[in-house]
Amino acid sequence: MWIERTIYTTAYKLPGILRWFEVKSVFMVEISPLENAIETMQLTNDKINSMVQQHLDDPSLPINPLSMLLNGIVDPAVMGGFANYEKAFFTERYLQEHPAAHEKIEKLKDLIAWQIPFLAEGIRIHGDKVTEALRPFHERMEACFKQLKEKVEKQYGVRTMPSSLDDRRGSRPRSMVRSFTMPSSSRPLSVASVSSLSSDSTPSRPGSDG
Repeated sequence: MWIERTIYTTAYKLPGILRWFEVKSVFMVEISPLENAIETMQLTNDKINSMVQQHLDDPSLPINPLSMLLNGIVDPAVMGGFANYEKAFFTERYLQEHPAAHEKIEKLKDLIAWQIPFLAEGIRIHGDKVTEALRPFHERMEACFKQLKEKVEKQYGVRTMPSSLDDRRGSRPRSMVRSFTMPSSSRPLSVASVSSLSSDSTPSRPGSDG
């Protein structure tokens, strides 16, 4: 799927007290299917890592959001993610038709490989917090993850995390830093950004900086 992303630069920061803002510039960028896949994998890895950090910082957090996130990735019945990427991009035909895409394909493979240690840490935390009633669910998730891990490590290599996530809060493995990320001007608005535009009850006065 191709994505056409349009970025508007307004004269003042949002939100503000006015009902409209002058648009100073409009910039449109096309995101190719391969770049879209890379961005999606990056966002998924960031989401897993963020939730793991939240549970490490606050063990009292409810387990349900973590359960849904992990199960949606590791369970073959619901996972459609990078299995579709393999069919679409990791073929000889695609490489022949897109010879310049080799570097991006390697970045996508790197992101897939890095997802495994993040998932492993999430499942470890899930196992520590799961109730006896949900133990069968956790065991099935562990079995699915074991199959996924064997497949990914065989095809894309092994990635290892530092011995303690507490020592690396706020940082990423070097390989992930090298992975493809959209320029800041081309990234989609985060959920937090969208929420701030619609739910801020105390909008600020427009400033002079664009």
